Amino acid sequence: MIKWLASPENEGAWARSANLLPARYSAFDRWYPLDTYVAFVRQELERAVAPPPAQVMQVVGPAIQKAVADVLRGQAQPTEAATAAVASVARSSK
Repeated sequence: MIKWLASPENEGAWARSANLLPARYSAFDRWYPLDTYVAFVRQELERAVAPPPAQVMQVVGPAIQKAVADVLRGQAQPTEAATAAVASVARSSK
């Protein structure tokens, strides 16, 4: 049954009836007829990048957040803020 459901034809039809995006690229051809919306969704999904693992975000996230805030407040130039963020992450990972 799983093999049947996972076939591109059935996955595309199931995703369409459930108002979901197909989980696999091959099912897009059977999801909806190609139109500008489907082309847009496919393009965006192809460009999407999965977020880093939570452990990475716990170290990198605060450094990036501080760097962005410092630049927005005018307390640092973007290059300086980026350098400080890299140094902060390097200190945290030791």
